[in-house]
Amino acid sequence: MIYFIRHGESVGNIQGTIQGSIDLPLTETGIYQSQLLSNYLNVKDLDFFYSSPLLRAKQTAEIINQKFNLEIKFTNNLREYNYGIAEGKNWMVATTKFGIQLGAWGFGNIKGEEGPIEFCERVDTFVDNLLNDCINKNVVCVSHGAVINRVASFILGLDVENRPRIKINNTSVMAVDNSKNKPTIVTINDCMHLL
Repeated sequence: MIYFIRHGESVGNIQGTIQGSIDLPLTETGIYQSQLLSNYLNVKDLDFFYSSPLLRAKQTAEIINQKFNLEIKFTNNLREYNYGIAEGKNWMVATTKFGIQLGAWGFGNIKGEEGPIEFCERVDTFVDNLLNDCINKNVVCVSHGAVINRVASFILGLDVENRPRIKINNTSVMAVDNSKNKPTIVTINDCMHLL
């Protein structure tokens, strides 16, 4: 099983800020969410642990990894979408000025923005390699909302234009069964540990 986990609540989340590649830490709530998730994850043997290197994901991964004590492999392929000059702006300002909607990554029209094609290639390549290399393995990948949305789209075979708007809450889990020839999304936005 491959578990794609969104980071815990960050300072940017409570401020309503477009974070993207900005390195903001977890809040006390985000730390607590990560601890709850660590206790909830019912994985006996974890084979690999990957994480985005951005601080909010890194902190989440380190808290969860206290249960497993594995080497965390930090990879830029799990970094959040880069929103260019919109980063650091309030979502309300960004919606008016740049036309970005909350929960959606951009379309390549903002100066310095990563661009949807580049973003999809980055995420898709990582996921494709992971699925091929980790059949019947247990893997945790701590990442970000836009990345997990793209992973779901990749598994469902959707292209850039047909991406779904899937709600991905802080410390939610998307579990992917990779034991057969075709990966299957078993759960998405699982937040049972927060109840």
